[in-house]
Amino acid sequence: MAIMSRVFTPLRRFVVAAFLMDMCSGAVGIGLQFMGKHLGASPVQLGLIGTCGAAAYTGACLVAGRLSDRFGRKLSLSLATVGAACGWLLMAHASNPFQLMALGAWSMGCMAFFWPAYQAWMAEITVGGRHQLNRNIGMFNVAWTLGLATGPVLTGALWPLGPAAVFGAVIAAGACALLLVLSTPQRVAGGGIVDTTEAYDRAHPLAEPLLRLAWIIGFAACAVVALVFTTFPNLGLTIGYSPLVVGVLVAFVRVGQFLTFVMARLSDRWQNRKWPLAAGPTLAAVGMLAAFVFGIKPVYALAFMLCGGAQAMAFAASQFYALHGRSEGRGRMAGFHEAVVGAGYLSGPLVGGPVAQYFTLRTPLLAAVYVYVAALLVAWAAWPRLVRLLAPQATATRLPSTNIPASP
Repeated sequence: MAIMSRVFTPLRRFVVAAFLMDMCSGAVGIGLQFMGKHLGASPVQLGLIGTCGAAAYTGACLVAGRLSDRFGRKLSLSLATVGAACGWLLMAHASNPFQLMALGAWSMGCMAFFWPAYQAWMAEITVGGRHQLNRNIGMFNVAWTLGLATGPVLTGALWPLGPAAVFGAVIAAGACALLLVLSTPQRVAGGGIVDTTEAYDRAHPLAEPLLRLAWIIGFAACAVVALVFTTFPNLGLTIGYSPLVVGVLVAFVRVGQFLTFVMARLSDRWQNRKWPLAAGPTLAAVGMLAAFVFGIKPVYALAFMLCGGAQAMAFAASQFYALHGRSEGRGRMAGFHEAVVGAGYLSGPLVGGPVAQYFTLRTPLLAAVYVYVAALLVAWAAWPRLVRLLAPQATATRLPSTNIPASP
């Protein structure tokens, strides 16, 4: 029993649970689209299925994290998993697209009570301060990225057997994740302790402004990723790419996310600096402009990979600044972090769909460039004011780098 406890540590259980839950999300996302098409949903209705889920997730995240601070992480995660599973069960028996919209909104609303509490709990069972928190966040991000990539494959493999097979497998995976959550202790010795006597483990003087900067960039980056997912498949099929080629090209978004999360986990030199947040959307904007101009497969792949990298960098930064150096309120801040992600995923299709309909199918690629540029301009203009309001003791022009080292 002691050997099993050492092998299946609380954090390892958390990593596996993250993989399973986002595998469920990835499988349900494409499963709802297949189910909607099976029920005769129009393109607008198919888009609304995803939009309803993103809207419910965004709104619920604003209160879910705060509730987990008050009532406990384990209760929040358990109720979220059970509630989502009930929605997944009913999806297999839906008879019209409107039921899918309602069930998609319900399941994603439940997930809002899972992820903020999950991330706060992860910080609370992390032993080892800032360095170990960075490693744990990185492993978590790698796990959910692989889960989202695996989910659509699961749906594609099981769909010929019928909707019941897909959603039944999803419920089984969710049950396994719930068992892992229930077996995880609420606290571990030394976990989540903020050591303010060590400079390396104190929150950076500009952590709060950097968090808001990550939210600005992250919102735009998530919007572009959602725009790619909802507009490029139509463009690719129209210009003659096979469904397999379209799927592979879109998957390069996940490749970019995966590589960025791995690099962010291996080094913490990106922390407490502005340039990593600015570099991501700058490179991605250049890539999307090249994709709009040249329109060939290798450029599409590179552009989408850069988009995934920009989103992953902002995501990791937002997580770190929301969780590090806080002794309380982690659930609330994680909820805001997830709400920004949901708002971005909600906004992307609302921009990309009309642009593709009223201009050309390739124009959303150019719209993505404008989104990145707008985010960079807003971040540049907001930075001095953010520093004055949230970190008046720090300078707005130069990050202090001598007081707090980049690595221990």
